[in-house]
Amino acid sequence: MFSRPNSPKRLGFAVAGLLLAAAGCNTASDGPRVGGTPIDRGGPSPARDSIIGHRDGGTDRTRAARPAAARDPNAPAGSLRHTLAYPTGDRQTSLVMLEVDAPDQVRVGQPYNYQMRITNLTDTPLHDVRVRDLGATGETAATAAADVEGGAGDRGGPGDFQGREPNRDRPARDRRADRTPVWDVGTLQPRQSLTRQIPATADEIGTIGRCLTVQYNPTLCVAVRVVQPELQLVKAGPEYAMICDEITYTYRVTNTGTGVAQGVRIEDALPEGLTAADGGRTLAINVGDLNQGQTREVAARVRPARTGRFASRATATGTGLEAVQSREVATAVRQPVLAVTVDAPESRYTNEPVDYRVTVRNTGDAPAERTVVRLAAPGGTERVVDREVGLIPPGETRAFTVSTRSGRQAGDLRLTATAEARCAKPATEAASVAIRVIPALRLECVDVTDPIRVDGNSAYTIRVTNTGTGPETNVRLFATVPAELTYAGAGADSATRITADGNKLTFAPVATLAPGQAATWTVQVKAVRPGDARFGVEMRSDSLDKPVDETASTRVVDGNAR
Repeated sequence: MFSRPNSPKRLGFAVAGLLLAAAGCNTASDGPRVGGTPIDRGGPSPARDSIIGHRDGGTDRTRAARPAAARDPNAPAGSLRHTLAYPTGDRQTSLVMLEVDAPDQVRVGQPYNYQMRITNLTDTPLHDVRVRDLGATGETAATAAADVEGGAGDRGGPGDFQGREPNRDRPARDRRADRTPVWDVGTLQPRQSLTRQIPATADEIGTIGRCLTVQYNPTLCVAVRVVQPELQLVKAGPEYAMICDEITYTYRVTNTGTGVAQGVRIEDALPEGLTAADGGRTLAINVGDLNQGQTREVAARVRPARTGRFASRATATGTGLEAVQSREVATAVRQPVLAVTVDAPESRYTNEPVDYRVTVRNTGDAPAERTVVRLAAPGGTERVVDREVGLIPPGETRAFTVSTRSGRQAGDLRLTATAEARCAKPATEAASVAIRVIPALRLECVDVTDPIRVDGNSAYTIRVTNTGTGPETNVRLFATVPAELTYAGAGADSATRITADGNKLTFAPVATLAPGQAATWTVQVKAVRPGDARFGVEMRSDSLDKPVDETASTRVVDGNAR
């Protein structure tokens, strides 16, 4: 397999095609070729062989995947890096890349390694990947050795071996001359790289030519993503609500599956007593599409028409998806209910203080917030003002006193109390006090002259005044003339006629005496004997249970006294 050279030569280790031994290697018939035999570019078998070698001489030249050998700064010291991108020679447009780091020279009998790195340059797997050793011929080894030692041939750069005399050097023989797979790689995943160390030992002096081929099956992978969107719906709402407030429910829908959930829609059939904004009893919310893992939260407001417990479950659906339900959410709608009582005395006289007792009770099942009692007492002389009661918890009461004063007119003094609170219907109650009037009579009797002499004349002025608040009726007077005096007649300004029966005088009654009004009489008398005279007057009226007496004292002296 190897020819012995005439004289010792520097061992060049190159990869041809990837120039391992940089020689033109005879390859198997299934490998790519150029010139007289076209390179296999498909054929009935999906497998491809990238021959890492170079066919030189004659008319066949491998041009499709031209190798390159150079000192790479990333290669180990004393090594050459040989690369081959197949099938185009350009890494950007090829499928597979084989790189070999081989020593520049080795000694006879000394073990050495070369490192192979294979890379899948595509985004799809490559299957059944193998790196095979095609061995070397004497001609290949000689040509390879000449190129390594002498550089480029007469016609060009590395790998072009024309102009060199074949069999100039005898090829050395190593212990990897069998054509067996050097490396069964198997499957290379997209963009995956694998590295392997290959041991060898040179038995003779010369140039070792080694040709490698890469075999693989490219694949076209068609991926169809199988998804299953799934919805999860969470409904949330308040446990309690006031009847005057809107109830806000939130709906949180999540695509917990895979793929896009399309046309997601939420519906909530409201129980009787709750209405949506449009007046209906069904909430319908279009959510739209939800990506995988996406959550969308929406809110809706409903209005209660009555108190009670309201519960429902919401449903979420999507295009081609099974409907899912939320848990049941219940809301108790509550309302404060106010009741007012007003306590008052039965009656009061005019111009007297009048006290009312107002009590507000919350008989509902919700707190009465911001409770205010509006007060009105027309006819009272003192203004009443509204009272702020504040919060009244369910079942509790608040009470306070309202004071005013009656006027000067008889009648009913009515206090009206109206309790108001947030979310509560107003409650009104009233109480009336009978305002009464009362006459108050004042009786006065004054003598005009005191003292008087016997046979002298005098007079008594009698006045009745109604100092009360109501009229007095049927006011009657009776007088008694003492023995020291005799009745001499009535004055012209007397309110009513006076009738005398001996020493008894009777006054005609005054039918009505209004509040503040007075009636006056004048009784004329004549002194008949000395003494301490007592002129007495008695007054009666319809409102008096007992007569009122008044007495005037007059001193009568002897007419001859000086």
